[in-house]
Amino acid sequence: MKLLNVVLFAILNLCLVLADPGRYQRNGYFTFQITGVNSGKCTLSGLDTNYEKAKNIVIPEFFVVEGQKYYVISIMYGAFANNSYLNKVTFSPSKTNIKLENSSFYNCKNLETVVFEHGNIEINSNAFSASPNVKFDGSGVEAIVAKLSKDLLSQWNLPVGYSKYDEASTQGREKKMTDLYALAKKLRTTFSVRYDAVGNNLLSVLVYHSANDRGFNLAFRELAKAMGVDNKYFLTASDGYLSFWSYIKFNYDKWYDTWYNADIFNYDYSKYTGKTYPSDFFMVDRKYVSYLDVTVNQYLKSEVHKNPGLWLTYPARFCTNYEGQYSTNMYIGDYIKQNNLGGVRD
Repeated sequence: MKLLNVVLFAILNLCLVLADPGRYQRNGYFTFQITGVNSGKCTLSGLDTNYEKAKNIVIPEFFVVEGQKYYVISIMYGAFANNSYLNKVTFSPSKTNIKLENSSFYNCKNLETVVFEHGNIEINSNAFSASPNVKFDGSGVEAIVAKLSKDLLSQWNLPVGYSKYDEASTQGREKKMTDLYALAKKLRTTFSVRYDAVGNNLLSVLVYHSANDRGFNLAFRELAKAMGVDNKYFLTASDGYLSFWSYIKFNYDKWYDTWYNADIFNYDYSKYTGKTYPSDFFMVDRKYVSYLDVTVNQYLKSEVHKNPGLWLTYPARFCTNYEGQYSTNMYIGDYIKQNNLGGVRD
């Protein structure tokens, strides 16, 4: 009887150790820490010894200890830092908010893909520092982009959710042009330039604060949406050769609503010191033809530059595999007609 009591006591102590908050727990794949007694929450701290060379990992929604679920609420500081094996990380669907702490994926040189299967993610600005090649994907990207966009606008003292940009009035149109110019300038002078494919993956652009010309225009569009501009009338355009720019409809009245081109990537922001917007920033098609051919693509001439009917729009918002069919391109005129967007193309 005494022996049985001793065994039961030992088992009880082992269970208490396993569920002890603050102590590292292991499940053969990951290590994690329970955040508090009966909290039902934990923070993921890294990979278990037998799993440390895994190339593809799936972050679970929760871990089970002694029959109780502990939901992952954060990826700990340095959890996967300096891991040269990781190539792909997938976050399982979860209703719990998860914070990616500072340096949680620091210096993961071979990490190329992070898939978010939900949008309840908060990304620390340095979570992926020194891991420069990550492209983000999954159903959660849209929600995460929306959060980061609002945060950026607040940092830049730009409007969030303004409701009168698309009124058919001089006041609404002028404010829309003024604020969009301010956004373009802030974006282009704050973010750095990169020329690889990561630079047009929108969430990567917002995480790394770097983009290629397409990425800058994707970010411009989504940030404008967070400001309150109707994305339906805000297209990402291209000549199909070298250049991407933004194509935006401004309201005058129902007969003369007009589409304008804005080249946020190549424009020289230093030449204008006024408080609204420069007169040559938003250009109708006939002016943009000359600008595109003479200023932007002067070393690669093409009849496409002179023919707005051959210009393309790229409907993809995030440049992720998850978008699928929405990643194709179309002639701008066909797209406007197909989606009943109206407006004058002058």
